[in-house]
Amino acid sequence: MMRESGDQSGVQAGWVIVAACAVAALSVWFAMASAYADAREIEGQCFQNSPPSAVVTEDASAFESDRTALPAGRSCVYDAQGGGTVSTQTGWPTTIAAFAGTGIAALALGLAFVRRRRMNAMQHVLTSSALLAVCLGWVSIVIFASKG
Repeated sequence: MMRESGDQSGVQAGWVIVAACAVAALSVWFAMASAYADAREIEGQCFQNSPPSAVVTEDASAFESDRTALPAGRSCVYDAQGGGTVSTQTGWPTTIAAFAGTGIAALALGLAFVRRRRMNAMQHVLTSSALLAVCLGWVSIVIFASKG
């Protein structure tokens, strides 16, 4: 028995939903990798990227540095030349991309629910796996930031 063309287009749309979920998962895990890269040798990174108005000395205790979850990156807080503090923060572009990916994943989840009878079993499994990867990516970002 041959499939009708409507069934075939439903299966093809299912693969588009799977691809969207995979891209969403990759964007969140890229944010995690970027946060990890920003957090490596954080004191050296803070020395290299200090703002012009910061008081920078060779002493690492002259500034505070932390890993952050939102945005997924690092924060460096310096004493300012005129008093007070000045800070820098990395990770906004990748965090915005991860939020966009999460939005795409939520949209794909809605589409997968609406089209659940037109998608095959493998598409359901792959969509669910990619959505799980998105959730685990955010959990990993938060855990990584809390450890440092």
